[in-house]
Amino acid sequence: MENTLSKKWSSIAKDAFKASKELEDMNTKTLDKVTENQINLSNAFFEANNNFFENLLGCKKYPDLLANHNKLLTTYSEVFSKAATNAEELMTGVKNDYGDWIERGIEKSTSNELFNIFMPAKETTSKRNGHEKDIK
Repeated sequence: MENTLSKKWSSIAKDAFKASKELEDMNTKTLDKVTENQINLSNAFFEANNNFFENLLGCKKYPDLLANHNKLLTTYSEVFSKAATNAEELMTGVKNDYGDWIERGIEKSTSNELFNIFMPAKETTSKRNGHEKDIK
């Protein structure tokens, strides 16, 4: 019995280590995408500001200045819109990845025989009597 128990604990430890590595990989992938999005956002704002200041020198009249400013604001709007879309796509993907990871972990832990040894009874709620125990 001791050898079997030791093997089952060893199996749980290996599964936990594997799950933590999967979580680490998911977190790394997510942070890489967030960093990439932030860099792209910064670059887009830098380019928009550069274009604004380059065109500012060519503005001779007030309507030209307003058109240049309007172009800057339109570019900002487009950049924000793209950033919001990228963030939504990232969050949806991350949510799905984490959800799948959690489901796999729950399935693995509930199917493990070792937990069934320590938890033979399942508690349920009865409408009349409050709590009762169902023995498997």
